[in-house]
Formats: sequence, C-alpha cells, structure tokens
Amino acid sequence: NMTQIGFFTATMPPLVEEYIMDKFPMITFEKAYFGSSHATQTRIDTFNVKVTPAEKNMVVKMFLEKEAKGRGIIFTNQKNQADELFKYLSEKMPKLKVRVIHGDLEAKDRESAIRSFRDGKAQVLVATDIAARGIDVKDLVWVVNYGLPKTAIYYLHRCGRVARGGRHGIVYNLVASHDSKMINEINESIRNQKH
Repeated sequence: NMTQIGFFTATMPPLVEEYIMDKFPMITFEKAYFGSSHATQTRIDTFNVKVTPAEKNMVVKMFLEKEAKGRGIIFTNQKNQADELFKYLSEKMPKLKVRVIHGDLEAKDRESAIRSFRDGKAQVLVATDIAARGIDVKDLVWVVNYGLPKTAIYYLHRCGRVARGGRHGIVYNLVASHDSKMINEINESIRNQKH
C-alpha cells in the first residue's frame, strides 16, 4: 500500500528545503506552487556569462569596473571562495568599499558587515547564502552569482533581493561548463513561475 507525504508551506526557505532533502534522501518530491509566492520579479534582466573557474575573479573585477552601477551582492557557494574573492578585490581594487560575510565569521563581524552594507557605507557585499539570509536592502541594483546555487529555490531567493518595489534589477550568472545542468533547472523553474 502506498503512503503519500505532503508538505504545505506558505514559503519555501532554503532551510526547509535542506531539512526535507536531509530527512527524505530517497524521495523526490513533486513541487506545486500556488499563486505568486515565489514569482520572480518581471523587472530583472539576467545575463549568463560563460567562464572557466580560473577566470571568475577577473570577470568580477571587470564587471565592477565597467558595468556595475549602484550596490550589489556577489554570492559564492563556499566560505573559502568568499574569502578569496574578498581578498582579491581588496588587493586589486583598493578604492572599492567591499565587505564579506559568511558563516565562519564571528557574529559581531557579520553584524558589522551587514550594518555597513545596509547603511550604504559599503558598495559591494561578498556573501554565502546562509550568511545573507534576512538581508533586505532597499536599493540593491544587481546580484552576481559567482557560482550557481545548488537548487533553483536558492537562485530565486538570491535574485529576489533586487528589483524590490517594482525597481529594475540585474542578475549576472558566471556559468562554468559544469553548471549547464543547473542552468537548465533554473530556467525551467523560472518558466514555471510565469504560467
């Protein structure tokens, strides 16, 4: 006899998704969305930039020098990447006001980085997903995905930080060859949002 399992939630934060994947590793859940709870904003332009992993830092630097208007967040998937990118940008672009935030930082350092970003003292925040949860900055213009996140839901959370209140937002994805499967999943999830 068949057992059906259903989870019902108003929103699907990454923590809940991680919990479900952890507790039910053998089950692939079908996801049903109702209404616009996770709708991506329509005023977001997305650019997929094909890179090799070794080119990522240089491409981020070029973006910040030539393209970036206003303030934004660069999302990395790992703490060590966040630290390396922060160090690279601090050395190569000493005038840039950049802060870093990830789970290994002391709480007071995380709070200080968030505060200076929120107050407009920092232009760029390099962050991991866990550390960036709950950061709501009104005038965020762009997001760079240094690495594509593990799930489409994380992607939607990251991108949902720009284009708040009907503003225009830009998302840049640095896409290495191993990311092609994730890009397809993300595109699929965005297509599903629009129906």
